[in-house]
Amino acid sequence: MAKKQVQATKNAVKVVSKSNSGETPGFWQIWGKAFGVMVFVLVATWFAYKPALENDFTYWDDPTYVTENPMLIFPGTEHQDAIWREPVSLNYHPLTMYSLSLNFKAKKVGDKPVPRPFIQTNILLHLVNTLLVFFFAFAMSGKRWEVGVLTAALFGIHPMHVESVAWVSERKDVLYVLFFLAALLTYLRFQRKGGWHWYILTITLFVLSCLSKAMAVAFPLVLVLIDFYADKLVQDGKLNWRTALEKVPFFGISLFFGLMAYKIQSKGAVADFEVFSTANHFIFAAYGFVMYWYKLFVPYPLTTFYPYPTLNTQGLLPGHYYAMPVIALAMMGGAWWSLRKTKIPFFGLGFYLATVAFVLQFVSVGSVIMADRYTYLPYVGSFFMLSMGAYALWNNPRYQKLRIPLALVILAAMALFFNVTRAQTRIWQNDETLWSNVIKHYPETAEGYKGRGNYYGRIGKLDQAQKDLEKAEALGSKNEGVFNGLGNCYGSKGEFDKALEVYTKGLAAHPKEGQMYFNRGITYEKKGQYKEAIADYLMALPNAPEKKYMILSARGYAYLMDKQYAAAIADFDVVINDMGKSPRELHNRGIAKYNLNDYRGAVQDMEAAALLDPKNIKLQNDIKLVRALIK
Repeated sequence: MAKKQVQATKNAVKVVSKSNSGETPGFWQIWGKAFGVMVFVLVATWFAYKPALENDFTYWDDPTYVTENPMLIFPGTEHQDAIWREPVSLNYHPLTMYSLSLNFKAKKVGDKPVPRPFIQTNILLHLVNTLLVFFFAFAMSGKRWEVGVLTAALFGIHPMHVESVAWVSERKDVLYVLFFLAALLTYLRFQRKGGWHWYILTITLFVLSCLSKAMAVAFPLVLVLIDFYADKLVQDGKLNWRTALEKVPFFGISLFFGLMAYKIQSKGAVADFEVFSTANHFIFAAYGFVMYWYKLFVPYPLTTFYPYPTLNTQGLLPGHYYAMPVIALAMMGGAWWSLRKTKIPFFGLGFYLATVAFVLQFVSVGSVIMADRYTYLPYVGSFFMLSMGAYALWNNPRYQKLRIPLALVILAAMALFFNVTRAQTRIWQNDETLWSNVIKHYPETAEGYKGRGNYYGRIGKLDQAQKDLEKAEALGSKNEGVFNGLGNCYGSKGEFDKALEVYTKGLAAHPKEGQMYFNRGITYEKKGQYKEAIADYLMALPNAPEKKYMILSARGYAYLMDKQYAAAIADFDVVINDMGKSPRELHNRGIAKYNLNDYRGAVQDMEAAALLDPKNIKLQNDIKLVRALIK
């Protein structure tokens, strides 16, 4: 009897890689049991994220990706083709940009996109990913539908995934993981059934994943883990060379996309934090490794911004940071030690490490020490490991009395995660809620005040904007967003000299900040200093190419007011020819032509402008004046 109990326990946790034998029920028989529960999981996941559908775009990357992106805004072939050629925000992910372009065309109010289609698509992709996680965990567990359901449920409703789903700009997360998981499933099919068409399909899906986000380069490492887990990589103590060589194309593709991503990001995304030593960065990596696990169980606090710690007067980090490498090594050592009995912890932690390693802060990328979105894929390994552990405990005859407490713990965790996820989606309602949450948890961090202050400035709450942005500056921020925002605030209040002072100070710190040159140029223009404005527009153009037409329009007007009429016409020509007829540019070009005595050309432009803006009284008067001269 004792031997039977031991065998039952082993069967609950053993790795099943050849699960298509006659001892295991068929897929459809098992899916019949899981179908109803998975429908409930998917419906629950939908309702957890449903509040996000009412959210607005944020000014955190959404303008770069969507609302101000010329690839999406302008219908010309040149801009559409740029989706496949050009990086966006120092990332090359053309498939992500293409998917966003489809949403952009779907529904607009006037010329502006609305956020709902983008967020809705993110949620739908997340639901598909939740289903794919079920199939992956189901296959890896030896067709245990309970493991598949629990892994999928944790993935679907965990609060750490809100950032990847509710944030429009994180389309790249939900999209690359969809292709990543699909590729894992086709690889499992190839591994167990053979057929080179499955192998080729796996490569194809992997490439699509890389074209959605460079994080997909971890894929071959996960394949190696799967082979090890299924006893395919090492057999009878010897390396299976055929299985190993099958990974060569995958590592080649990873190397290609990885080097390309590093080359692109080295132009600006890799932060230069000289204050931190190499040892500090290893501690930061260990900190992220451990804290992501901590937040798996205790998802609090959740914010969009986790700042780097401040060194004390001796140049030391806070004390608890030094414990993180020890904890991380202990966790990995425990997974290695567990190999004597089972491969599950090693596989689960290995999956997590392989997919999170590239975003652990060995090198500072960005200004945060960690980010919720980085757990979107890595948690699949963690959830699988926990689900297999729960399954083993449930089916162990020695612990029958723990079934009810175990079930209650799982249900309580699910209920908690569901409610926290719903609450967290509302944090993404707009920039005010987003950055107020950061300020709540990190009140001495300038980033929150910068984000909220710029939001207040955009909606006309200038006093609140000024207060937040001055607070950010007082906290020592040298971020270009603080200088731009504060300068804009002063300029909107008519305090042009203060605005010029702030922009000049900002440009001393950021001499290639095109937006700031443009803002200072506008301010000079409002003061009637057109030559100074033109000089700033000339600097803005090469440093902010994404704002080309806005800059040309403003520069054309400055040329016009400075009586450089031919130069004004040249700028207006580019804007009108590329962007289509606009009443403002047509009117101004008409005035420039009038001053060059081209009266027929002037009236032609002005009449075209009048058709687009028939209520413009000044325009009507100018037309009468020019017509009189022609007669």
